[in-house]
Amino acid sequence: MAAIAFDPLEYARALESSGVPREQAEVHAKAMTQVFVHNMDALVTRDYLDTRFSEFATRWFYP
Repeated sequence: MAAIAFDPLEYARALESSGVPREQAEVHAKAMTQVFVHNMDALVTRDYLDTRFSEFATRWFYP
């Protein structure tokens, strides 16, 4: 399974280094973390698709 690496602390530091105030950078990093966590359940991976396509092909060609 694929993994998505997101470091909110590093993200907040990158925002700060580009001029975003610390408090705003921290809030933005927290919001991005919540988006990633919320959407991971709906993530479709290549492995999942390969499995589903194989199942479909097996049923279609070999009933």
